[in-house]
Amino acid sequence: MAMPRQLDMFRTTPDAFDSLAAMSKFGEVAEWAPSFYARHQRAIDQAVGAVRVLGLWDTEIRILVGFTLAPVDTTASALRGWFASASNRLSERDLLAFDQIMTAGMTGLLPVVRDPDLPLALEECRWGIEAAFAKPGDSRPTVASLV
Repeated sequence: MAMPRQLDMFRTTPDAFDSLAAMSKFGEVAEWAPSFYARHQRAIDQAVGAVRVLGLWDTEIRILVGFTLAPVDTTASALRGWFASASNRLSERDLLAFDQIMTAGMTGLLPVVRDPDLPLALEECRWGIEAAFAKPGDSRPTVASLV
């Protein structure tokens, strides 16, 4: 069951679903913010590519991350629901690959979400990307554990 929206804002660290939902919002940036996209094309393309690869795991996840107009918290909640039903089909190897692909895509987005000209429509993505790398004591950036 998804956490009510008002309780989500008290979490200090995003989970992998918050981060994946934030990454998915960059899917159509080239169309509605072309100058911003041009400045960050490589990083955005890398993140969008990572999201597409993750969508290969399951038709439902592909649909969920493909709808980029949904608010990040709505997409993250839907992804949590997907994971609850799909977790028995995912091996430890799948989870490790999922984490590595997300980390690679998110690393490139760090300077993008820190750009002072980040489009307003992407402001909600900042926390899901930046805070995932702000874990005290971590020697490398990584997304939150899925398990």
